[in-house]
Amino acid sequence: MINSTFKPWISWYNSPGIKPNTFGAKGGQLSFLSKSQIKEIDASAKEILKRTGVKIPNKAILERLDKLGSKVDYKEEKAWIHPALVDEALEKTPKTFNFAGRDSKDYIKLDTERVYFVHGIGPYMVAPDGSMRQPNLKDMQDTYRVVSACENIDVAGIPVDGTQSTPQEYMGLPVRVRRLKKYAMMLDMMEKPVDTTKQFIVDKEDETSSARQGSLDQIEMEIAVRGDIDELRTVPMSLGFNEAVSPLMYLPRNLERLIVYAEHGLPLFNGSGPMTNATGPATLAGTIVLWLAETLAGLVMGYVMSKPEYRSPALWMCFTGLFDQRAAHGPIMGSPEGVMVQAACGEIAHYYGFPFRGCTGSPSKALDPQAGYDTAVCLMVSAMAGINYNVSIGTVGPGEIGMSLEKIVLDNDLVGYIKRVMSGIEVTEETLAVDVIDKVGIGGSYLMNAHTRKWFRKEQYFPSLFDRRKYEDWKRRGGKDAVVRAQERVEEILRDYWPEPLDAEIKRRIDDHVKSVVKRESTR
Repeated sequence: MINSTFKPWISWYNSPGIKPNTFGAKGGQLSFLSKSQIKEIDASAKEILKRTGVKIPNKAILERLDKLGSKVDYKEEKAWIHPALVDEALEKTPKTFNFAGRDSKDYIKLDTERVYFVHGIGPYMVAPDGSMRQPNLKDMQDTYRVVSACENIDVAGIPVDGTQSTPQEYMGLPVRVRRLKKYAMMLDMMEKPVDTTKQFIVDKEDETSSARQGSLDQIEMEIAVRGDIDELRTVPMSLGFNEAVSPLMYLPRNLERLIVYAEHGLPLFNGSGPMTNATGPATLAGTIVLWLAETLAGLVMGYVMSKPEYRSPALWMCFTGLFDQRAAHGPIMGSPEGVMVQAACGEIAHYYGFPFRGCTGSPSKALDPQAGYDTAVCLMVSAMAGINYNVSIGTVGPGEIGMSLEKIVLDNDLVGYIKRVMSGIEVTEETLAVDVIDKVGIGGSYLMNAHTRKWFRKEQYFPSLFDRRKYEDWKRRGGKDAVVRAQERVEEILRDYWPEPLDAEIKRRIDDHVKSVVKRESTR
């Protein structure tokens, strides 16, 4: 394949402080659905929204839908959405946006073309042998540093909830203050964009009002980082999370977050994760129809609650997988069915023009061959299918039960491998090498040729941990397997690497915002 966007891939071994690649790889080489099949799925999903409807436990959204002509039952908190409104939302919702962490210059562009890789999170730390424990504060800080040092991971996914990983001096503070201070601590240590949407809620705070205020507090924190709301809209730092509860329901707290982000013109996640055989039909096509109906309903809600002058862009998402009757567990995303469904959902999102977030992973409970096979196959399929925002890097176990520092660095090598495959083959007069082949002639060697010295680093990906040496060389160097090498790499990063400190002026603005929230909460 000739690819004009070819980029050279170079080994960064022993260089843990390298900046991430933010240009993104190019996917879309793999397809599971034809255009006619996508149109059938589209018509079926719109029929579900019109005939079956969805449960929306939020009066403000129901009133807006009612005003725009949808059938609404306020008592049952249900709405039946007409296809015309769906098409209007599909047409008028912005489809691309930039996304960055504390430095707006180091952004990624989310569109249908570029492919990025995102560190996943879990509520437990997993050791190489599969033993689990709850993470503490040091684990969270170590994770920041390891992810920052992995050059092939584009976005960090860091949990901001949980009492075990909260500094002891924060524990007497109100929950909203505690979470905000942890977000500030994360910004102080993480240079990359950060996905804060997946939060394992340990603290009891599910009320609608708490979700709304928490979202407002986070947005105000991000305004403090950017300087003003217009700059934050230009390069957002987080997305409003609106995950449907399959089949066809939404949680009040997620809807409130959606409203806050839509009112500010900030991007939204839209999607769901129906499990085949359980919360979705047994057929893959039926599960895709249900996912699309739920995703389109979320898109419409974000559209009707945002303002025409700054409508919220959308990143579509799917984290579906199968419910395995033998294992009595799901969703198993690291499965043939899970990766096919997610790839197909990505094709549908691209058909409409929206970027797409997928979630792969392995149900293996340890750093074993299954974890490697599952991750490699599923991640390669997802990337080649063009899934733009690939989550679950570094996670272990079904449902992302845990995260592993060793798997983060192993997956970093794997992602470099995948990015090299996706960068394609550059075909130019120089790379065709006709003159070089003629000069070396029959039976010669290219090893010391000037053309080889110029091109081998540009053409070849050099992994840091995957060992390619001869057996004798490997034994002479200690005969270490990949997990041992990963443990040593983690130790190296934690010994030698620290991220750049946060800009002093931004840190001052963050501190001022936290103080204002502390003052507000102390008077409640």
